[in-house]
Amino acid sequence: MSNTLLNAWFISTSFIIKKNKNCTFNGKITYVELSQLLPIDYNEPKIVTKQTRLVSFEYHTVILPCVVENLPQEMPVIWQYGKRDENNQTVLTVGATQLENNYRMRLMTNLSANDQSQMGKRIVYNLEIRKVSCQDSGWYECQLPTKPTQINYVHLEVLTMPKIEVSGKIARLGEPFELTCKVKNLPQRYQLTWYLNGQKIPRKKHEEKKTSRNGRDHLTSWFNDGFLLFKKKTDLAQSLSIVEETFRNLTISRLRIDQIDELHIGVFKCRYDRVEANYYLDAKMNSKARIYALDLLSACGSNLAKNSVLISDH
Repeated sequence: MSNTLLNAWFISTSFIIKKNKNCTFNGKITYVELSQLLPIDYNEPKIVTKQTRLVSFEYHTVILPCVVENLPQEMPVIWQYGKRDENNQTVLTVGATQLENNYRMRLMTNLSANDQSQMGKRIVYNLEIRKVSCQDSGWYECQLPTKPTQINYVHLEVLTMPKIEVSGKIARLGEPFELTCKVKNLPQRYQLTWYLNGQKIPRKKHEEKKTSRNGRDHLTSWFNDGFLLFKKKTDLAQSLSIVEETFRNLTISRLRIDQIDELHIGVFKCRYDRVEANYYLDAKMNSKARIYALDLLSACGSNLAKNSVLISDH
Protein backbone atom coordinates (compact mmCIF):
# COMPACT_ATOMS: atom_id res chain seq x y z
CA MET A 1 0.00 0.00 0.00
CA SER A 2 1.29 3.49 -0.90
CA ASN A 3 2.66 5.69 1.87
CA THR A 4 0.47 8.51 0.55
CA LEU A 5 -2.71 6.51 1.09
CA LEU A 6 -2.98 7.33 4.74
CA ASN A 7 -1.29 10.33 6.24
CA ALA A 8 -2.39 9.75 9.82
CA TRP A 9 -5.24 8.47 11.91
CA PHE A 10 -6.44 10.75 14.66
CA ILE A 11 -8.44 9.21 17.50
CA SER A 12 -9.76 12.03 19.68
CA THR A 13 -6.94 14.34 20.82
CA SER A 14 -5.23 11.87 23.07
CA PHE A 15 -4.62 8.83 20.87
CA ILE A 16 -2.53 9.22 17.69
CA ILE A 17 -1.35 6.47 15.35
CA LYS A 18 1.15 7.66 12.73
CA LYS A 19 2.07 5.95 9.51
CA ASN A 20 5.25 4.63 11.08
CA LYS A 21 2.99 2.73 13.53
CA ASN A 22 4.31 4.59 16.57
CA CYS A 23 1.48 5.43 18.91
CA THR A 24 0.76 7.19 22.14
CA PHE A 25 -2.22 6.65 24.42
CA ASN A 26 -3.61 8.88 27.11
CA GLY A 27 -7.37 8.40 27.12
CA LYS A 28 -10.34 6.55 25.76
CA ILE A 29 -11.24 6.36 22.08
CA THR A 30 -13.90 8.78 20.87
CA TYR A 31 -13.68 9.26 17.08
CA VAL A 32 -11.39 8.84 14.09
CA GLU A 33 -10.67 11.19 11.19
CA LEU A 34 -8.97 10.47 7.85
CA SER A 35 -6.72 13.36 6.84
CA GLN A 36 -6.41 12.61 3.11
CA LEU A 37 -8.76 11.58 0.30
CA LEU A 38 -8.54 7.95 -0.76
CA PRO A 39 -7.92 6.75 -4.35
CA ILE A 40 -10.92 5.95 -6.58
CA ASP A 41 -10.04 2.25 -6.75
CA TYR A 42 -9.72 2.01 -2.98
CA ASN A 43 -11.79 -0.80 -1.40
CA GLU A 44 -13.11 0.41 1.90
CA PRO A 45 -12.05 -1.69 4.88
CA LYS A 46 -14.91 -3.23 6.79
CA ILE A 47 -15.70 -5.56 9.69
CA VAL A 48 -17.51 -8.63 8.39
CA THR A 49 -18.23 -10.23 11.77
CA LYS A 50 -21.77 -9.82 13.09
CA GLN A 51 -22.77 -8.94 16.64
CA THR A 52 -22.21 -11.97 18.84
CA ARG A 53 -23.39 -13.15 22.24
CA LEU A 54 -21.23 -15.69 24.05
CA VAL A 55 -22.04 -17.68 27.20
CA SER A 56 -19.24 -19.48 28.99
CA PHE A 57 -18.40 -20.94 32.38
CA GLU A 58 -15.84 -19.55 34.80
CA TYR A 59 -12.27 -20.82 34.36
CA HIS A 60 -12.96 -21.70 30.72
CA THR A 61 -11.36 -20.10 27.64
CA VAL A 62 -13.38 -17.96 25.24
CA ILE A 63 -12.54 -16.47 21.85
CA LEU A 64 -14.20 -13.19 20.87
CA PRO A 65 -14.46 -13.08 17.05
CA CYS A 66 -13.52 -10.20 14.77
CA VAL A 67 -12.79 -10.52 11.02
CA VAL A 68 -11.85 -7.56 8.82
CA GLU A 69 -11.69 -7.18 5.02
CA ASN A 70 -9.43 -4.87 2.97
CA LEU A 71 -7.41 -3.74 5.99
CA PRO A 72 -4.83 -1.06 5.09
CA GLN A 73 -1.38 -1.74 6.47
CA GLU A 74 -1.38 1.48 8.50
CA MET A 75 -4.84 0.97 10.02
CA PRO A 76 -5.07 -0.76 13.43
CA VAL A 77 -7.89 -2.97 14.64
CA ILE A 78 -8.84 -2.00 18.19
CA TRP A 79 -10.36 -4.12 20.95
CA GLN A 80 -12.08 -2.30 23.78
CA TYR A 81 -14.04 -3.37 26.85
CA GLY A 82 -17.26 -1.50 27.55
CA LYS A 83 -19.77 0.26 25.31
CA ARG A 84 -19.41 3.81 24.01
CA ASP A 85 -22.29 5.10 26.11
CA GLU A 86 -20.59 3.81 29.27
CA ASN A 87 -17.94 5.62 31.27
CA ASN A 88 -15.79 2.61 32.14
CA GLN A 89 -14.31 1.81 28.74
CA THR A 90 -10.88 0.19 28.62
CA VAL A 91 -8.72 -0.13 25.50
CA LEU A 92 -7.30 -3.67 25.39
CA THR A 93 -5.39 -3.88 22.10
CA VAL A 94 -4.41 -1.56 19.25
CA GLY A 95 -3.22 -3.48 16.23
CA ALA A 96 -0.73 -6.03 17.52
CA THR A 97 -0.02 -3.97 20.65
CA GLN A 98 -1.68 -5.04 23.90
CA LEU A 99 -2.30 -2.04 26.14
CA GLU A 100 -4.07 -3.83 28.99
CA ASN A 101 -1.46 -5.81 30.94
CA ASN A 102 -3.46 -8.99 31.43
CA TYR A 103 -1.73 -12.32 30.92
CA ARG A 104 -5.09 -14.03 30.34
CA MET A 105 -5.72 -12.06 27.15
CA ARG A 106 -4.00 -12.36 23.79
CA LEU A 107 -4.67 -11.39 20.20
CA MET A 108 -5.16 -14.23 17.71
CA THR A 109 -4.55 -13.21 14.09
CA ASN A 110 -3.67 -14.78 10.76
CA LEU A 111 -1.77 -11.64 9.74
CA SER A 112 1.84 -12.35 8.78
CA ALA A 113 4.67 -9.90 9.30
CA ASN A 114 5.69 -10.53 5.68
CA ASP A 115 2.35 -9.43 4.25
CA GLN A 116 2.88 -6.24 2.24
CA SER A 117 -0.80 -5.69 1.58
CA GLN A 118 -4.00 -6.96 3.14
CA MET A 119 -6.29 -5.57 0.43
CA GLY A 120 -8.86 -8.15 -0.68
CA LYS A 121 -8.01 -10.43 2.24
CA ARG A 122 -9.92 -11.39 5.34
CA ILE A 123 -7.83 -10.74 8.43
CA VAL A 124 -8.71 -12.40 11.74
CA TYR A 125 -8.29 -10.31 14.89
CA ASN A 126 -9.86 -12.56 17.52
CA LEU A 127 -9.40 -11.84 21.20
CA GLU A 128 -8.75 -14.84 23.44
CA ILE A 129 -9.50 -14.69 27.17
CA ARG A 130 -8.34 -17.56 29.37
CA LYS A 131 -9.71 -18.52 32.79
CA VAL A 132 -12.71 -16.21 32.49
CA SER A 133 -14.48 -14.96 35.60
CA CYS A 134 -17.61 -12.93 36.33
CA GLN A 135 -15.53 -9.75 36.10
CA ASP A 136 -14.99 -10.51 32.38
CA SER A 137 -18.72 -10.40 31.66
CA GLY A 138 -19.98 -7.47 29.61
CA TRP A 139 -19.72 -5.82 26.21
CA TYR A 140 -16.58 -5.84 24.06
CA GLU A 141 -15.97 -3.70 20.96
CA CYS A 142 -13.93 -4.62 17.92
CA GLN A 143 -13.29 -1.24 16.27
CA LEU A 144 -12.05 -0.21 12.87
CA PRO A 145 -11.02 3.48 12.79
CA THR A 146 -12.74 4.48 9.56
CA LYS A 147 -15.04 7.47 9.26
CA PRO A 148 -17.50 6.84 10.75
CA THR A 149 -15.92 4.33 13.10
CA GLN A 150 -17.00 0.73 12.48
CA ILE A 151 -17.81 -1.27 15.60
CA ASN A 152 -18.77 -4.89 16.09
CA TYR A 153 -20.13 -5.73 19.55
CA VAL A 154 -19.49 -8.98 21.36
CA HIS A 155 -21.36 -9.67 24.62
CA LEU A 156 -19.80 -12.15 27.03
CA GLU A 157 -21.69 -13.72 29.92
CA VAL A 158 -19.76 -15.87 32.38
CA LEU A 159 -21.75 -18.33 34.48
CA THR A 160 -20.38 -19.32 37.88
CA MET A 161 -20.42 -22.82 39.29
CA PRO A 162 -22.79 -23.58 42.19
CA LYS A 163 -21.26 -24.83 45.43
CA ILE A 164 -22.99 -27.12 47.91
CA GLU A 165 -22.30 -27.06 51.64
CA VAL A 166 -23.78 -29.20 54.42
CA SER A 167 -25.12 -28.18 57.80
CA GLY A 168 -22.60 -30.14 59.86
CA LYS A 169 -20.24 -33.06 60.13
CA ILE A 170 -22.48 -35.09 62.45
CA ALA A 171 -26.20 -35.84 62.12
CA ARG A 172 -28.51 -38.52 63.53
CA LEU A 173 -31.26 -40.55 61.93
CA GLY A 174 -34.59 -38.87 62.46
CA GLU A 175 -32.98 -35.47 62.92
CA PRO A 176 -32.96 -32.57 60.44
CA PHE A 177 -30.22 -32.10 57.86
CA GLU A 178 -29.57 -29.24 55.44
CA LEU A 179 -27.77 -28.78 52.11
CA THR A 180 -26.96 -25.25 50.98
CA CYS A 181 -26.34 -24.29 47.36
CA LYS A 182 -24.61 -20.96 46.66
CA VAL A 183 -24.14 -19.16 43.33
CA LYS A 184 -22.53 -15.77 42.71
CA ASN A 185 -23.96 -13.37 40.13
CA LEU A 186 -26.82 -15.63 39.08
CA PRO A 187 -28.53 -14.10 36.00
CA GLN A 188 -32.13 -13.07 36.68
CA ARG A 189 -33.51 -15.40 34.01
CA TYR A 190 -32.27 -18.45 35.93
CA GLN A 191 -33.52 -20.13 39.09
CA LEU A 192 -31.81 -22.72 41.23
CA THR A 193 -33.53 -26.12 41.08
CA TRP A 194 -33.01 -29.14 43.34
CA TYR A 195 -33.16 -32.78 42.21
CA LEU A 196 -33.02 -36.05 44.13
CA ASN A 197 -31.95 -39.10 42.07
CA GLY A 198 -32.91 -37.31 38.87
CA GLN A 199 -36.36 -36.34 40.14
CA LYS A 200 -37.06 -32.64 40.32
CA ILE A 201 -38.08 -31.47 43.76
CA PRO A 202 -41.18 -29.46 42.85
CA ARG A 203 -41.90 -25.95 43.97
CA LYS A 204 -45.34 -25.34 45.37
CA LYS A 205 -47.18 -22.15 46.11
CA HIS A 206 -45.26 -19.91 48.45
CA GLU A 207 -46.17 -20.63 52.08
CA GLU A 208 -43.83 -18.06 53.54
CA LYS A 209 -42.45 -14.88 52.06
CA LYS A 210 -40.50 -12.41 54.08
CA THR A 211 -37.39 -10.30 53.93
CA SER A 212 -34.82 -9.23 56.41
CA ARG A 213 -32.97 -5.96 56.62
CA ASN A 214 -31.37 -4.56 59.73
CA GLY A 215 -33.10 -7.18 61.85
CA ARG A 216 -36.61 -6.21 60.72
CA ASP A 217 -39.06 -8.23 58.65
CA HIS A 218 -40.91 -6.37 55.93
CA LEU A 219 -42.14 -6.73 52.36
CA THR A 220 -39.75 -6.10 49.52
CA SER A 221 -39.03 -7.14 45.94
CA TRP A 222 -36.29 -9.05 44.12
CA PHE A 223 -34.55 -5.81 43.26
CA ASN A 224 -34.20 -4.27 46.71
CA ASP A 225 -31.02 -4.41 48.74
CA GLY A 226 -32.39 -6.92 51.21
CA PHE A 227 -32.99 -10.57 50.52
CA LEU A 228 -36.06 -12.72 49.99
CA LEU A 229 -37.03 -15.88 51.79
CA PHE A 230 -39.34 -18.38 50.09
CA LYS A 231 -40.21 -21.52 52.01
CA LYS A 232 -42.10 -24.28 50.22
CA LYS A 233 -43.05 -27.83 51.12
CA THR A 234 -42.48 -30.50 48.52
CA ASP A 235 -44.34 -33.66 47.56
CA LEU A 236 -41.44 -35.91 48.60
CA ALA A 237 -43.17 -37.40 51.65
CA GLN A 238 -43.52 -33.86 52.95
CA SER A 239 -40.00 -34.27 54.29
CA LEU A 240 -38.16 -31.62 52.28
CA SER A 241 -38.44 -27.84 52.23
CA ILE A 242 -36.58 -25.14 50.30
CA VAL A 243 -35.57 -21.69 51.50
CA GLU A 244 -34.11 -19.19 49.03
CA GLU A 245 -32.15 -16.09 49.91
CA THR A 246 -31.08 -13.46 47.40
CA PHE A 247 -28.46 -10.85 48.20
CA ARG A 248 -26.97 -8.26 45.83
CA ASN A 249 -24.67 -10.70 44.02
CA LEU A 250 -25.23 -13.97 45.86
CA THR A 251 -28.10 -16.46 45.55
CA ILE A 252 -28.51 -19.13 48.24
CA SER A 253 -30.90 -22.09 48.13
CA ARG A 254 -31.23 -24.21 51.25
CA LEU A 255 -32.67 -27.73 51.00
CA ARG A 256 -33.81 -28.88 54.44
CA ILE A 257 -34.53 -32.52 55.29
CA ASP A 258 -36.96 -32.57 58.22
CA GLN A 259 -36.05 -36.10 59.33
CA ILE A 260 -33.18 -37.83 57.60
CA ASP A 261 -33.69 -41.52 56.71
CA GLU A 262 -32.94 -44.06 53.98
CA LEU A 263 -35.40 -42.36 51.61
CA HIS A 264 -32.84 -39.62 51.15
CA ILE A 265 -30.05 -41.89 49.91
CA GLY A 266 -28.79 -40.89 46.47
CA VAL A 267 -27.69 -37.87 44.46
CA PHE A 268 -28.85 -34.40 45.44
CA LYS A 269 -28.35 -31.96 42.59
CA CYS A 270 -28.46 -28.16 42.59
CA ARG A 271 -28.76 -26.85 39.03
CA TYR A 272 -29.42 -23.90 36.76
CA ASP A 273 -29.14 -23.93 32.98
CA ARG A 274 -26.43 -26.54 32.21
CA VAL A 275 -24.48 -25.81 35.38
CA GLU A 276 -24.85 -28.08 38.37
CA ALA A 277 -23.32 -29.31 41.60
CA ASN A 278 -24.03 -32.75 43.06
CA TYR A 279 -23.86 -34.38 46.47
CA TYR A 280 -24.07 -38.13 46.79
CA LEU A 281 -25.62 -39.49 50.00
CA ASP A 282 -24.81 -43.14 50.63
CA ALA A 283 -25.85 -45.06 53.76
CA LYS A 284 -23.63 -47.88 54.98
CA MET A 285 -24.09 -50.02 58.05
CA ASN A 286 -21.22 -49.75 60.52
CA SER A 287 -22.17 -51.32 63.84
CA LYS A 288 -24.77 -48.96 65.28
CA ALA A 289 -23.71 -46.03 63.15
CA ARG A 290 -24.41 -45.13 59.54
CA ILE A 291 -21.91 -43.30 57.39
CA TYR A 292 -23.32 -40.91 54.82
CA ALA A 293 -20.49 -40.10 52.36
CA LEU A 294 -21.00 -36.94 50.38
CA ASP A 295 -19.09 -36.55 47.12
CA LEU A 296 -19.04 -33.08 45.65
CA LEU A 297 -19.13 -33.09 41.84
CA SER A 298 -19.02 -30.08 39.55
CA ALA A 299 -20.13 -29.65 35.96
CA CYS A 300 -16.73 -28.48 34.74
CA GLY A 301 -14.29 -30.23 37.06
CA SER A 302 -12.78 -33.68 37.07
CA ASN A 303 -11.52 -33.43 40.64
CA LEU A 304 -13.69 -35.11 43.26
CA ALA A 305 -13.84 -33.49 46.66
CA LYS A 306 -15.09 -35.79 49.41
CA ASN A 307 -16.66 -35.02 52.75
CA SER A 308 -18.21 -37.28 55.36
CA VAL A 309 -21.17 -36.90 57.63
CA LEU A 310 -21.60 -39.35 60.48
CA ILE A 311 -25.16 -40.57 60.90
CA SER A 312 -25.77 -42.22 64.24
CA ASP A 313 -28.76 -44.10 65.63
CA HIS A 314 -28.22 -42.50 69.03
